Amino acid sequence: MSTSGPLRKREPTASGDVARAGFPPFAAVVAIALASGVWLLAVAAFGPTVPAVLLAPGVLLAAAAGATLFGAAALCFPRAIAGLVVLVAFGLSISFRIREQGETGLDLQNGIKLMVWLLLPVIAFLNARRIAFCLRDPLVATMALYAAIAVASTAWSPIPAYTGASALGLSSYLLLACLAAATSGEAALLRLLIFTLVTYALLTLASAVLLPQMAWMLPAGGGDTTLRLQGLSGHPNVLGEQMAVLVTLSVIARREGVIGRPAFLVGIASGFPILIGTESRTTLFAVIVSWGIVAARQRKLLLPVVCAMGLLAAMAILSVALGYEPVPKDLLATVSRSGSLSELTTLTGRTDLWEVAVELIGARPLHGWGFNGTEALFVANVGRGFVGDPVNAHNMYLQSALSLGLVGSLPGFAVLAILIGRMIRVPDPTRDQFVLLVLFIGLAEVGIFATPTLLTLVFFMFLAFEALNAPSPAMRSPFRRTGDAMP
Repeated sequence: MSTSGPLRKREPTASGDVARAGFPPFAAVVAIALASGVWLLAVAAFGPTVPAVLLAPGVLLAAAAGATLFGAAALCFPRAIAGLVVLVAFGLSISFRIREQGETGLDLQNGIKLMVWLLLPVIAFLNARRIAFCLRDPLVATMALYAAIAVASTAWSPIPAYTGASALGLSSYLLLACLAAATSGEAALLRLLIFTLVTYALLTLASAVLLPQMAWMLPAGGGDTTLRLQGLSGHPNVLGEQMAVLVTLSVIARREGVIGRPAFLVGIASGFPILIGTESRTTLFAVIVSWGIVAARQRKLLLPVVCAMGLLAAMAILSVALGYEPVPKDLLATVSRSGSLSELTTLTGRTDLWEVAVELIGARPLHGWGFNGTEALFVANVGRGFVGDPVNAHNMYLQSALSLGLVGSLPGFAVLAILIGRMIRVPDPTRDQFVLLVLFIGLAEVGIFATPTLLTLVFFMFLAFEALNAPSPAMRSPFRRTGDAMP
């Protein structure tokens, strides 16, 4: 990525696709015809006595569309690969069931994700030549090593099936990010993601009015009386993370000239209110601070701002040491959802979870408990009086050490260290703002080191962008061209 000016734009890289252009429509027609015939036979045999039969057309059409999409992506049609990005960023971000704490069994929603996660590596393998340059990049290769260790941790996980599926999803998103970056380029992907997430945000706002029982999370108890918006995501913190990605990408794309002012305003106007409605305070903090740091650095105000913040912190510490309260407790309590100061001092119970995480890390310090395989352990160890969702460490760094151990986590931590080093040595506002967002979110959420989410996919895309713009000619994609890659 360039350190200034608009992002470089590229055309689709699927040379030779013209000769195969007729295959996907033909396959779709054949699939729909066969599906219709099977449905007619089923209706004739069972009739309306089996309600599921009446829903078969929709299911079969969806299956035919999915088969066409994945088939076209296997042939490396850029629009089909862009469609996979939309499917993951939009479709897999929707949660249509309530899962019990510690429940990791296979259901319809998990089954759909698993099917997608199984097909993505196949598509990447069929297009290995196009993404080989990306996997040779040290940053992407180190992340791939982390994903490989996550897959290997299935062998010692207490819930191997769930660990294996989560690790597969991690690997799949990394491969999809590389393939999407190689075929579309930065500018096109940023526009595609923003358009997709704005649509998702508008549907979330509609659900808040039309489906209030699903879209709003009731107070968790313990004095908490706050309704939190969760929309279609299944949890307010998840929705907050999704809107944080939308707002951050909108800022990045506008600064780089990828989108115009109207699109930027739509992204901000749809993302920020939802983020505030989720009451995800750490995520909101991460969005504002990451944006502020990059903006201050561009204006050469970062050092004065850091000095001012350090001076204020020193004055607050001195006040506490002298027995004064820099901020009255009553005023601080009003910031918490429950009106209790302890909610702030414990970070809404996260310090209790961190204590459990440290104990579990001590039990298996080297290899951990298996990637994302600790939900039942947390539920069993936090105690009955805990208010919240004790399904993970609510800290990206502790979660990784807990899942893969201190040794297995080294590649993941190395990726973050390399990015921080580049942030200092070779500043890039586009990359740095998103990396800072991930780092700050990781202080209170599991971020990129647990169940793969939208944040994971977009973070991997920024890793792929780094490979796409590698300074060494040997590392660059042999398929890059100038021009705009509109997915």
